[in-house]
Amino acid sequence: MTLLALWLFTVAGADLMRWEPARAGRRWPALGVGAGVLAVVAGAIGLPASTYALLLVAGIALLAVWVLTSERAFAGRGSDRVALLAVGAPVPLALATSGWSVPAGGALAAWMAQSDLPALAGVRPEELLLGAGVAAFLLNTSNLIVRLVLALAGTLAITEQSSLRGGRMLGPLERTFIFGLGLAGELTAASIVIAAKGLLRYPEISEGARWRRRDRAAAMLPAQSLTEYFLIGTLTSWLLSLGFLPLL
Repeated sequence: MTLLALWLFTVAGADLMRWEPARAGRRWPALGVGAGVLAVVAGAIGLPASTYALLLVAGIALLAVWVLTSERAFAGRGSDRVALLAVGAPVPLALATSGWSVPAGGALAAWMAQSDLPALAGVRPEELLLGAGVAAFLLNTSNLIVRLVLALAGTLAITEQSSLRGGRMLGPLERTFIFGLGLAGELTAASIVIAAKGLLRYPEISEGARWRRRDRAAAMLPAQSLTEYFLIGTLTSWLLSLGFLPLL
């Protein structure tokens, strides 16, 4: 799972520079940070020099495709499908080649061998690397993916802002919390969090529905369907949180 973890770290590092996707001029800082994260993490796991160089070239190329296609989509000039394919296609590719993946070693393995942290007992370096990569991926990269899915479903124009308050901050917190509960085997607690979110958002969704009934023009706009927006966005967010658990 080393290749998958490296890809997750790479896009996560780049996308932290794009917290506001509509803001122009962020692609080059994002590419620089993503490439730097890839170089540091790949170096920390002790990859052979030839493998290290190949991964840097391939990883930066794939990252450039993701950043450029998603920037075009957020600006309304590109396809959200292409952007989703750019970030998602390396995942099954990394899984398919996991049998030939180089084990994680180097400084990471040495640190784990010296560490007395109880949580690391029995954990392999590859598992720790993947878990940390998923946690980083669940921050802003998942925000961008959710936004692209909403646009693809027609519930939010790609250049519009969220109709629900606090989604950009609550999304990463919710996903990380659910992922942590899943890692701890507390899926029941995770389901309680999921149910609580629906209850907490219900008054806001109901208020929006009443407002739309009073304003027929707004009611005709599909991008203002808060119910669809909430359901599609939330389900996508949960899938991103829980989808990597079987690998850990």
